[in-house]
Amino acid sequence: GHTSRSGEGRIKHTVELTDTVPPTPYDSPLTGGYTPESDEGRLKLKELMNLCTTLSNRVTTLENELSSTKDVYHKAFITLTKRVKKLETQLKQKRSRAVIYSSDEEEPSVDIKDSTKQGRMIEELDKDEDANLVSEQGEVYETTELSNMMMM
Repeated sequence: GHTSRSGEGRIKHTVELTDTVPPTPYDSPLTGGYTPESDEGRLKLKELMNLCTTLSNRVTTLENELSSTKDVYHKAFITLTKRVKKLETQLKQKRSRAVIYSSDEEEPSVDIKDSTKQGRMIEELDKDEDANLVSEQGEVYETTELSNMMMM
């Protein structure tokens, strides 16, 4: 019981508390009708919160990995772009060294002063084991295969 003190006399008030609280229709669906005495509901809520935290951490980890992967590929892309530009420049320089005349003219197809340079470039290609040559039909030959074909 509970006693309350007032000015003239003492009036005894008894308040009965119910041991269980019935679930309200507004309980969260995630807690499965959670009541203060429902251990099962508490465990489910705790499990869901742990799962949410774990998934949130995993998302953060994946975002960080994605960011670092993008950085790596961006750097590789820039490196390859620079390499392509360098190779294109070298190709333009090699093409400008060889002056090609039309078939109507009687002059040689390669400028005389550049012919020794062309010979040196061919020798360098022959020495390079990684160099591949492509025929006009698009067939790829290793430099050793091409040398063998020329000897036949």
